[in-house]
Amino acid sequence: MNPTDPVSAPPRDSHPSSPRPGTAMTRVAVDARPAKPALPPREEALATTLELGDLLRALRRRWLMAAIVAPLTAVLAMVVAYPLVIKERYSSEATLQLALFGRSIVFNNGVSMGDAHAYMRTQSQLLRSPIVVEDALKDEKYKGLKTLEDLNENERFNWLSANIQSSFAGDLMMVSIPTPYPEEASTLTNTLVNSYLRFANVLEMDRKMDEFSQLRDSYVKFNESLNTKRKELQKLAEQYGSGDPIILEMRYQFHQNKVARLEQLLEEVNQRIRLAEIRRQILLEEQRTNRTGTGLTPRRDAEGKSDSNAASRSPAATSPGRLDSREIDDLVEEYLQRDRNLLTAQVRLQTIKDSMKKFRNTQDPSYKKLETELRYREIDFLRLQNEAREAIRRDLEASRLGNRLSSSPRSATPNDLFANATLEQIERSLREDYEWAELLQQDLQQQTRLLVTHNSNSFKIEQIKEELNTADRISELLSNRIEEMRVELDAPPRITLINPADAVRIVGDPTKRLKLSGMIGAGVFFASLVGIALLEFYSNRVDNLNVLGASMGMNVIGAIPTLPRQTNSSRSISKPNDRQVVWEGMLRESINEIRSHVLHANMPTPPRVLLVTSSMPREGKTTLSSYLAVSMASCGHRTLLVDCDFRRPMSHQLFGTQKSPGLAEIFRNEIDLWSAIQTTSFNLLSTLAAGEGDPQTIELLNHNLLAGLIEQARGVFDFIIIDSAPVLPVSDTLLVGRAVDAALFVVMRNQSRRDRVYDAYERLHRFGIPVLGTVVTAATSPKRYGYDPYGYYSYGYTYYYQHQRASEDGAA
Repeated sequence: MNPTDPVSAPPRDSHPSSPRPGTAMTRVAVDARPAKPALPPREEALATTLELGDLLRALRRRWLMAAIVAPLTAVLAMVVAYPLVIKERYSSEATLQLALFGRSIVFNNGVSMGDAHAYMRTQSQLLRSPIVVEDALKDEKYKGLKTLEDLNENERFNWLSANIQSSFAGDLMMVSIPTPYPEEASTLTNTLVNSYLRFANVLEMDRKMDEFSQLRDSYVKFNESLNTKRKELQKLAEQYGSGDPIILEMRYQFHQNKVARLEQLLEEVNQRIRLAEIRRQILLEEQRTNRTGTGLTPRRDAEGKSDSNAASRSPAATSPGRLDSREIDDLVEEYLQRDRNLLTAQVRLQTIKDSMKKFRNTQDPSYKKLETELRYREIDFLRLQNEAREAIRRDLEASRLGNRLSSSPRSATPNDLFANATLEQIERSLREDYEWAELLQQDLQQQTRLLVTHNSNSFKIEQIKEELNTADRISELLSNRIEEMRVELDAPPRITLINPADAVRIVGDPTKRLKLSGMIGAGVFFASLVGIALLEFYSNRVDNLNVLGASMGMNVIGAIPTLPRQTNSSRSISKPNDRQVVWEGMLRESINEIRSHVLHANMPTPPRVLLVTSSMPREGKTTLSSYLAVSMASCGHRTLLVDCDFRRPMSHQLFGTQKSPGLAEIFRNEIDLWSAIQTTSFNLLSTLAAGEGDPQTIELLNHNLLAGLIEQARGVFDFIIIDSAPVLPVSDTLLVGRAVDAALFVVMRNQSRRDRVYDAYERLHRFGIPVLGTVVTAATSPKRYGYDPYGYYSYGYTYYYQHQRASEDGAA
């Protein structure tokens, strides 16, 4: 063994029974403790976010459980699901032929491709219709079938409706009903097919008979309507003496000529009346002028007031027989209201409008013709009105000019019919002309009504004739269709059975059953993996070292990798085997880094009394304290390792020393401190075992006896490392912590729980025990701590972990 190796065992040194010369026994600056860092709130420190990487790490921690549980549950699920997934079923298929385009004897039924596809869908629905299913269930052949014997009436109906299977191949329809019993497959299918054929053929025949009856009834009603129109045409023809269009047109022309002649006579009479009225007005004006002497009397308005502007008119305006422009306009409007031609035109327009109101259908040809005639009559009325207005104005202007000429030396115009007539003659002529115009007006109105009525009836006759021609053609078509359907009623059924259900075949594929079972097993397998990963994730184990620093505010000062299990039966670290030697380099670097943090701690006075503890047992605190003590001694520091875990002492097993006498015997005053300290195979390293502890001994920790012992040991040893009990199960560590300078908190990766780590760390913080840093045991990432360049880590990290677990198991 190399004596210079910090982990190798040097020759035994003498027992440090007395203090070092020149060394004081008093404690030096033990109260200079580092400031306590503030802990984050519990909720913030323990907050977790579920991510895929976290699940994979959790599954890796429980890979052994996953490798055993997941396959077993998957196989069990497959075994249970295989007989339950799909049971073997049998069916027998019947084949039917569907005449998609109908069956006919002579005539083509005109069924299109779209109608054929609709017929296929209709028959598929009819096969599953309640009327067919209920009729099949009533058949005697369905009674006693094992497929249906355990079902009630509603369940039978639902089962049969749900299990009917049909498919099409061209005009063939295949029908089958799967069943677990092969001997019943053909019976189920054939009985259903027979019920379907009965109803399908009956429905087809009923449809044909209904169509035939409806067509025949429509033909009868249509002929009745046709006869009614013929009678109406005959009545109109008798009324006008003939139904010939030529004769009717000649009569219409006769009435139209008669109306034109009456209009001409009425126009002549109206012309004579206008001239007489003008002459009469002139004579009356002359008489009024003669009575007044020199001029016209002032004109009165509608209220009897005199016109003040009359006196200011020019002499030409007030001369005898002279009419001004306003008087001419008044006379024109007055004559227009009494014009016979205009009155006749108004009566004609009103007659046409009354005839149009009798039509309900505005699209009727007769209505359209009357509408056109009304439009032309309105245009003629406006033309006549304008012509009459201009004629009356010309007559009045001519009369005014005649008065001017008669007042001059020249004689009157020869065109004036009433130039020499007296007022009495003119009035008598007016009375006769008015009577004659009245008679002409009455005759004209009567002839106009007859003309309009004749025109309307002519249109009606033509319309009825056109309707009769169309109706005759439709009646002929209906008659032919009735005869066709009468022949096609004897056509064969549209659906025929080609092949009844006979051969039985197996429904379903065994490979499908196996595939479904495998899918279920795979689903259970992955569900088991996810469940194990979730269970491990929510156990809050420390698997990521960043959680300690970032979330929980701890100062991680080092990590001890997982070592391989020890192969020999010895549990003493003083007798390493060959495999242990391989790991000495890795272990040395890990312990030396922790030792450097202790020696160079950021404190007013470097800590000399260290407490090594953890939250729960079996987290590596004894391993850390033992190897840290060896490392301190290898650097030339006198080191004392104190086992203060009275419930599970283990350091004596690791160093091959005696369990007693120890600290318990010192508390009971059975031995003094220097007699209880034992030497080890490592130079400058001594141990103080826990001794044979009991409840009374543990109670002595409350008397602060340990502080006095540590004060004595400070004068002899450079460093005192105390291996204490875990923080959470017992309160021993909190009592021991009152006598130390600082504490090292141990966390085992993948075993320590975050909530327990936080509670233990918070308890140390609350009791004022300064924590120098946190050390992670069973770490697996050497690159994070700078170990990779040494090349020791290609072998794995299980040895040290096994050595630690074996030591703790031996203590138990």
